[in-house]
Order: sequence, then C-alpha cells, then structure tokens
Amino acid sequence: FLMLLTSLVYGDETICPVIADNSIAAHGSELNENSGSAKRIKIKGSENYPVMKFDLSKIPSDANIEKAELILQLTNPKMIIRQIGYSTIPVDWEEGTGGSDKDHKFSCYLGANGPGSDWGRKGYRYPHVISGNAGNVCGVLLAEKVGENFKLTFPGRIIAAMKKDQVGGLTLSDESGWWGGEFSNIYFHSREAGAQGPQLKVFWTKGTDKVAPSAPVVKQVGVSTDDGEVLFE
Repeated sequence: FLMLLTSLVYGDETICPVIADNSIAAHGSELNENSGSAKRIKIKGSENYPVMKFDLSKIPSDANIEKAELILQLTNPKMIIRQIGYSTIPVDWEEGTGGSDKDHKFSCYLGANGPGSDWGRKGYRYPHVISGNAGNVCGVLLAEKVGENFKLTFPGRIIAAMKKDQVGGLTLSDESGWWGGEFSNIYFHSREAGAQGPQLKVFWTKGTDKVAPSAPVVKQVGVSTDDGEVLFE
C-alpha cells in the first residue's frame, strides 16, 4: 500500500499555575494600594487592573502555541464580565502581602517593586507599560460564561510573548462600561482562594507541518462610517 504522509504534528495542553497576582488600583486615593495576599481580585473599568504571572516552564521551548484559556470565577454569582481588554507586561513586579502606605512597599500603580521603584524606567507608572506602550501583545475579547465560571480565550502569541520577554505576565481590564451602581465593583477569586482561583490552560502543537496554509479570507465588517473608517476581519 501507499501511504502519503503530509504532516508530523502532535498537540498537547498544559495547565500553567498562577504564581503571583494583584489588582493595580488606579483611583486617585488608592495609587499606593497592594492586594497581593487577598483572596479576591478587583476588576473595574479604568480604576482596577488585575495582574497575573504564570508558571510557563512546562511548555516546550519549541512548541507552537495555538491558544490559551483563562478560567475566572467571580465572587458574586450575580455579577458578570463580558468585554475584557488584555495586555502583556514587560516589567517584573512583586506580588506583595497587601496594605497601603506612602512608600508603596510592593507592586502598585506607582511602582513595581517597592519604595522608590518605577515601572521599568524612571518616572514610569503602570499605564506606561501596558496596552501597546511597551511592545505589548494586547487586544480585546468577549468572556464566555461556562457554568459558574467565565472563560477568556487568548491568541497563542500572548503566551509566546510572556515566555520570551514579557516577564510581568498579563493584565486585564473591564471594557464593558458597567462602572457605576450596584454592579460596578467586580471581584474574582485569586490564587490564594485555591481551587476557585484562576486557571490557565495553554494549547500547543509540536512538529513539522508539510501542508501549505490556505489563502486568508478577508471580509469587511459592517458598512463604512461617515469618516471613511472600514473594519475588516
């Protein structure tokens, strides 16, 4: 018989534990706050940005990373998340044990690693190193409700970037616009909450694919706006 071998590829998935987490508070009176030891993490519009670092050491160095799924469990089942912004972080930071003081002993809006620190460069604060300001991989996605949890699906390149040089891991932001009233302060369980904490699963392949990729399909989304802007996917 004749066997035509078109590829030598296998896939796998790896659970990558959270090794540090915090919520960066950007509200004026909370800039020096740290919640590194808290059992819940706050996410709120432009005021609170969760940050997380993961143990990615079990992913082979030559793996082709396809995607990653982050599972979050909110502390209040009445709450929801929907449109979520994400960005890698190029600066390492210290998780800390909580608290607030003028010296900001641990990671916070003012600095990444304690008294006198900045975020990478002198005078840099947290926004200087996220969302495209520092070679980040960033974007926006829609959270998917799965049972009691929410699943965030990221492109594989965000994991590849964290493995390469985005050593500060990942930050999230709530882009849904629900920043006032009863449902404005949203929390999810942190790594300190054990099994209820965030869970990252990375999907990857390894090997040599000999099948040529198909031509990309590009299509316009909606109609052009009054100012001539056109969206494609």
